[in-house]
This record gives sequence, C-alpha cells and structure tokens, in this order.
Amino acid sequence: MPCLIASAPPTRRLCGQATLSTASVEPHNRAQREAAQALTPTMACLPPKIGAWREVGNPVVAAYPMGVFTSLFNVTGQPAISVPVHHDDATGLPVGVQLVAAPWREDLLLQVSRTLEEEYRWADRRPPV
Repeated sequence: MPCLIASAPPTRRLCGQATLSTASVEPHNRAQREAAQALTPTMACLPPKIGAWREVGNPVVAAYPMGVFTSLFNVTGQPAISVPVHHDDATGLPVGVQLVAAPWREDLLLQVSRTLEEEYRWADRRPPV
C-alpha cells in the first residue's frame, strides 16, 4: 500500500503528519490527565562506549533503547525530567529515572524531583576515577 502522506505536497504532508501525531498521542494524553505523574527509567540501557556507533549496522536502530522512554514525552510536550538515583556498579555511570507530569504541572514535577534528589543525595556522590 503506498504511503499517501509521503506523496502529498509538502504543506499537506506536514499537516497530515501533525494530524497523525496528535491522533496517536491523544489516548495517552487523556490517560495522563487523570494521573498526577508517571515514573519510568530514563533509558532502557546504559550508554554505549565512545565510538561504538561505528560498529553497528544501523545507528538509528541501535539508539532506540536510549530514547524509548523519553521520545513519547518529546512528542506530547509534557513536562519530564531525568533524575539520577544510582550508579551502575560495573561502569560507574549514573542511572536515572524519568518523572513525567500532566500538562502544565511543572510545579509538581519539580517538587517530586527535589524530593528524590534530597533522598538519594546525588550532589554528594562522586564517580570512581
């Protein structure tokens, strides 16, 4: 089946993409309005080593685990923040959680983020050298 949006004139294509994007996130937005906040991992994996992108066949596919939890909120425009709460024992890299608030609830997001930062005392941590 041909992609109708790709063959449309540029202006119509952009409008069609915006409509598809809005339609795909509206059920999520509706559910999120009923919840005060959501908590997810920031990334589904640890970041790759420097230069690892040259070794993979398709960098976009390889990057998917790093953006799978954050990309939805980039599309919906909801306020979200990543808060480091742990160091990976093997690599020493920080591991974070992502907090997501309902639209226009940055105040709640910042309050919970501050509480997490105070509880996990992140500012006092130093990675091994």
